[in-house]
Amino acid sequence: IREIAEVSAEAMTVQRVGIWLFVDDNSAIECVTLYETGVGHSQVGTRIEAADFPRYFEALGEQRVIAAHDAVHDERTSDLAGCYLEPHSISALLDVPIISGRGCIGVVCHEHVGEAPREWSSEEQAFAASIADFVALGMEVSERVEVEQRLKRSEAELRAALDASRLGTWRWNIRDDSVTWSFGTGRLYGEDPGWSPTNFEEYAELIHEADRLDFEARLRRSLDDPSCHEH
Repeated sequence: IREIAEVSAEAMTVQRVGIWLFVDDNSAIECVTLYETGVGHSQVGTRIEAADFPRYFEALGEQRVIAAHDAVHDERTSDLAGCYLEPHSISALLDVPIISGRGCIGVVCHEHVGEAPREWSSEEQAFAASIADFVALGMEVSERVEVEQRLKRSEAELRAALDASRLGTWRWNIRDDSVTWSFGTGRLYGEDPGWSPTNFEEYAELIHEADRLDFEARLRRSLDDPSCHEH
C-alpha cells in the first residue's frame, strides 16, 4: 500500500497521501503509511482518537467521500484543525473510507497543502474512491495469503510433531465410506508414508485381532450415541 499512496499523490497532484487503519476496536485510526511529495514515506504510527474528533469519525461512518474543500472550516473536518491540519499547513482534505467485507477498516487521506482551499472535482472524488477500493482489495488479498501461510506452517508443525512422536491422525467419512489419514501414518503399519486404506474395512483389517472386537464395540457405541467420544 506504500506504492498506492505514492501513485495516488502523483496522479492527484497533492502533497500528502496517508493511509490510516482503525485500531483498538475502532476507537482510533493509525497511520500505516504517509507519502509526502519530495520527502517520501514518514510519520507511520500517528494516531487520531475517535473520542477527540467525533464529527470526523461520524462522517467516516456515514459518507462515501469526504470532500472538504476548506478543511479548517468544514464541519466534518474542522475539529482536526488545531492538532493536525494547521501544524501541517493542510487546507483541503479528500478522504475516502476503506470498505471491506468487515465494514469500514480505515481511510485514504488526500491532503492539499497551502493557504488556498482546493475544490475537489467529481472526477478526483471518483478516483480517490477507486484508490480506497484498491487498498481494500489489496489488504484482503494480503490477509488471505497470510492466513494460508499460517495454515501451511501449522500443518508442517503438526506433521513434524506426528513424525517425531510416531503418531498419526485419520478420518472416516461414514457417508461414502472413505478413509483418509495424515501423511506418514502408513509407516506405522509397515507401508509407504503416503499410503492409506481406501475404506473402513481396509482400515479395520490393520487393527490387531486382540483389539479389533473392543474397537468395533466402541465404534458402535459412538455411532449409536453421537455424544459418546470414546477412543
